[in-house]
Amino acid sequence: MSNLKSAHRRAERKKLLFRIGAIILVVLMIGGTIYTAFISLFFSAYAAENLQAYAINSATATIPYISVGIIYGNDSPTSYRLEAANGFVIGSVHSNTAVRVFEPMFTLPQTVLTPARDTNVSKNADGTYSPTNEYYQTKIGAYHIQLSINASTVQKLAMLPQIDAAAKSAGFYAFPAYINGVLYIRVGDFAAYNQTVNSLTRVQHLFANYGVEIVQPSETAVSLIDPATDHVAFEYDCGEDYYMGLTPIQRDFNNPVYIKTPAGNTYEGVFAISRYKTDAVNGITVFNLVDLEGYVEGILPNEISSSWPTEALRTNAIAIRSYALANWGQHDKAYGFDMCTHHCMSYRGRNKVTDSIVNAVSSSAGEVLSYNGKVVNCFFSSSNGGESISPNTAWGGTDPANDIGAARSPWERYSESSHENALWISEVSPSELASYLRSKGYTTLTGDIASIAILEYAGIASGYVKSLLITDTRGNEVTLNTTGKVQTALSRYVNSANFVLGRGVLQYVVDEVQSITATERTSGAMRPAVAEGNYSVYDYFTEQPYSLSGASVFTGSGVQTLPAASSSTVFTATGVYDFSGDAYLMTGMQAMDDNSAETVIHPLDPTTGLVVAETIHNNTLITTTLKPILKTYTAASSGNFIFAGKGWGHGVGLSQWGSHDLGKAGVKAETILELYYPGAVIVDRSKIGW
Repeated sequence: MSNLKSAHRRAERKKLLFRIGAIILVVLMIGGTIYTAFISLFFSAYAAENLQAYAINSATATIPYISVGIIYGNDSPTSYRLEAANGFVIGSVHSNTAVRVFEPMFTLPQTVLTPARDTNVSKNADGTYSPTNEYYQTKIGAYHIQLSINASTVQKLAMLPQIDAAAKSAGFYAFPAYINGVLYIRVGDFAAYNQTVNSLTRVQHLFANYGVEIVQPSETAVSLIDPATDHVAFEYDCGEDYYMGLTPIQRDFNNPVYIKTPAGNTYEGVFAISRYKTDAVNGITVFNLVDLEGYVEGILPNEISSSWPTEALRTNAIAIRSYALANWGQHDKAYGFDMCTHHCMSYRGRNKVTDSIVNAVSSSAGEVLSYNGKVVNCFFSSSNGGESISPNTAWGGTDPANDIGAARSPWERYSESSHENALWISEVSPSELASYLRSKGYTTLTGDIASIAILEYAGIASGYVKSLLITDTRGNEVTLNTTGKVQTALSRYVNSANFVLGRGVLQYVVDEVQSITATERTSGAMRPAVAEGNYSVYDYFTEQPYSLSGASVFTGSGVQTLPAASSSTVFTATGVYDFSGDAYLMTGMQAMDDNSAETVIHPLDPTTGLVVAETIHNNTLITTTLKPILKTYTAASSGNFIFAGKGWGHGVGLSQWGSHDLGKAGVKAETILELYYPGAVIVDRSKIGW
């Protein structure tokens, strides 16, 4: 959209030029030959100049352009209908990880055009086209007669109306084709080579001054069809990294129109079309070339509601922008574009973009999250259930860029019905679970499930299950060793890997958030109050502390025994960590520093039945009041397994609902992000490599 706005002033100046030219043409109308020559030269030059308002060049653009797959891969169709209220600007796109260019060539007034693969096609009842090998079913043939004209591209386009009129007088029509960087004019469409040969002589007589040749269907070419006439309007075939490009004609750049797809979505920017062929699929790929900020606008209202608090919208805008830059070029090798719409982020164009979305994106324009000098791969999910985990914990690996620590988020109102699917419980019989796991590929489990054991959690005090042992009645075992594998294997029964497990009867705790307040520091130091003494974990229901002295705990290096009671150390994934306090202190499984938050969870108040959690980061103190509720679930059968959990998604990075809860409490977007990505900081994208 920024490209359209920047072109508005140029378009206004050209209107004046157009009016002057029109007056001159009236004067010249007396001389037919002079008039014809002048109109061709004048309007060709005007069109070429005016079209530059639509040009894109990433080398000079102030905002990066990103390419986003719209339809591709196994979904690649033979044809794909596009609409634009004022018609289309047609041109050539050059796009790879190093360059993004759109060179406009000419305009077409048709408001509906259908890109299609270059082959004989029949027409379906819904107006789409399908490939056909049947001569008599062919609506548009893929054989054409090409004229050899010694002229420039601009001159050929100026000659096209006259050539088309002559062709139509003989029952044909003419259209442009851009092949390997050269513009040609082609005549007619024919279903077979012999039919083309039979028409060759007539075309030669029509255009005696030009050479003629027959062109056959190409496995790399794309056709642009006018469905109103069932004629080819344009053909394109320029090799790897080059694509047919279409963008809407704008009458008023301040009130832009968009391209509409068969799904009813509308998009700004340029649509790029290329061929896609595998052993199983032969169709076209369609992607959208759009500036980064427009891309963020097109995702944000499809990930969260535009009615959410402003700071929550800004939080998610920054996370989306960061994720896009961190995954730049992710699908370039397979499909020729950066991001997909299936697995990356939910990009649906302009349909749901409101003023609140535009304001959230513009007020955070260019801001990204940085960790160790690189843009953070900002994973996010609907709800984390009160804590997050690192990418390495979720999916394995040791990449330092993915080693952003876990974070405690007691403010998340996961127990409330508005937080979709964030609190859940399910049960399953041993036989059904075994059958389901076999359908997921765990075929070594030949018997019913006999037991499920949690071997390891994601960290001390974490609820995320990192390692799970499943055993069947025949002694066969399956071990799942990341939270991601645990969630995927049990996805019918769990919404996340943040759960507790039981059989027959299960007791579990739900923390209901009573209030969230945020306080900004004005001067001096501000830290949560923690009483001196030995560390203990407090049991809400017995009202007694659990001594950790001599206890065995799971750590990143295996099971360890805690030191004597006089010590205030615990084992973490990175070693022994020393602290004091009889409150529950969490720093994301790592020692505190200036860029990480501290969360102190105080013991339950026996008078009120409430727990207070205090989180401090930079100048902000967030106080959350919680009411722990003990719940009991009894299964339909005593042998059934029970999963009771919280959170919806992988639990890595940002909780979207958590950002909502903090934003509603008045916490700034920058603070929210740094809480969910410990150690990361907000920077301008221009000051960091990506």
